[in-house]
Amino acid sequence: MNESKSPMAGGALPEAAQPTHPFRFTGGASEYFGIWIVNLFLSIVTLGIYSPWAKVRKLRYFYGHTWVADSNFEYHGNPVAILKGRVIALLALALYSGASYYSPKTGQGVLIVLAVVAPWLIARSMAFNAFNSSYREIRFHFKARYQEVLGAVWPFIAMAVAFFLLPQFNFEEKRPPTPVEWVVIFLPLLAVALIYPYILGAIKRLQVNHSSYGRAPLSISASIGQFYRLYLIAYAIGLVGILVLILAVMMLVFIPVIGWLAIPFAYLFFGAWYMGYLRSRTTNLTFNSTTLDGRIKFVSNMLPMSLAKIYFVNLVVISFTLGLMIPWAAVRVARYRASVLALAAGSDLDSFVAAIGQQVTATGEEMGEFFDVDLSL
Repeated sequence: MNESKSPMAGGALPEAAQPTHPFRFTGGASEYFGIWIVNLFLSIVTLGIYSPWAKVRKLRYFYGHTWVADSNFEYHGNPVAILKGRVIALLALALYSGASYYSPKTGQGVLIVLAVVAPWLIARSMAFNAFNSSYREIRFHFKARYQEVLGAVWPFIAMAVAFFLLPQFNFEEKRPPTPVEWVVIFLPLLAVALIYPYILGAIKRLQVNHSSYGRAPLSISASIGQFYRLYLIAYAIGLVGILVLILAVMMLVFIPVIGWLAIPFAYLFFGAWYMGYLRSRTTNLTFNSTTLDGRIKFVSNMLPMSLAKIYFVNLVVISFTLGLMIPWAAVRVARYRASVLALAAGSDLDSFVAAIGQQVTATGEEMGEFFDVDLSL
């Protein structure tokens, strides 16, 4: 491991001398397939109503099979709370779609209103998911005010307002778009590419810095600029992938057989490489800059090429089996992600957790109306 020799906060031992506790995932593909196929069947026959219960069953399985220091995690989420969140999301989507159908400007206005409300809902959702996750019977917590969440997602609101103020064009006319219209067409894509790294980094920082394990706070030192650097490289990989896909399409004209084979291969290969690079680097950056109570450090050594290979094989196998190997693919990813993650504890981990447990017992757990909705899918 690439470890620093400087001492950690709180008077802990240097990292090189710290005992590490590796994570491991003990789930199996055949076992999870039984859960997945039942979830899929019941979600279909109930027209999606069962999906919150399916999500709870899935998370309980993956949490329960994720271990560190001889103990596993647990998920306690209430499916009804997840159902509430999905109803809210569907109503918001229906409101936006209905307004946009009658008037694009009205739809954009509705989007601005939804964006203003979103930070409050995001805070509730994060609090729900944190509180319903536990390790050694001690729950996690997330506490953030509206304005703190707004500080992470404000570019989306600014973008919605900006496009509301832009002039509307009729692209149904049978004429090529003018230069100004081309700008309006591509401006949203450029805006999203520019603001997404900020929002991702800000949300990661928000989620970690406002979370705690029992009474022990989590903190992250990664900066927004570090997330931007990762995404600039990822965008370059995506650009290369687009150029290769264009060449593959051109081959259809000159060498049809090779072209038909090259297009799906190039799509899967560069898609897997793009996801493998981005997720491995963001995961490493997030975990390696996060500490628990200033004493417990996370160590993540996820390799872009290794994760890309897993994604590529998963995509190929899922495509050829028409989705039936999704459980196998999910277990492969979970097993690898756990295998490259560890805790570096400056003191005895058992004593640390016991002390946190005593604090929780003395102060009591907090549970109320705040933790009653989950917007995540």
